[in-house]
Amino acid sequence: MKRGRFSIEYTVWLALTGRPLDRDAFAPAPIPEKTRAQLIKVWRIYNDPEWQATEHARPKGRYTAVKVTTRSGQTFSEIVDRPKGSPANPLSQLEHQAKLSQATAHACEISVIIHRFEHEKLDALMEPLQ
Repeated sequence: MKRGRFSIEYTVWLALTGRPLDRDAFAPAPIPEKTRAQLIKVWRIYNDPEWQATEHARPKGRYTAVKVTTRSGQTFSEIVDRPKGSPANPLSQLEHQAKLSQATAHACEISVIIHRFEHEKLDALMEPLQ
């Protein structure tokens, strides 16, 4: 695994180590050798039949579960069945703006346009075109 862009292992490693899940983390650059060594040492994927999504999971029946066991044997686990950004757990306006800012240099202009579409009448939006 040389690139992290499409790797669940890399994404979980970022989250567990407190690194930002931003655009830079998913650049098309190779994962550093030190990071790859950590991923190989600690990672194991399996399906635990005891874990189930709640009835409120969105999309229905889907979930993500992570279980971390430390060297001392202490275990931490979390199941998420309404991930942040999903319709059941939407991003706040501030989170949308932050995500947009990371994605484009024109975030402010786009944010203004989106706001206008959400809050102004169609006639007012069409005026500059007439």
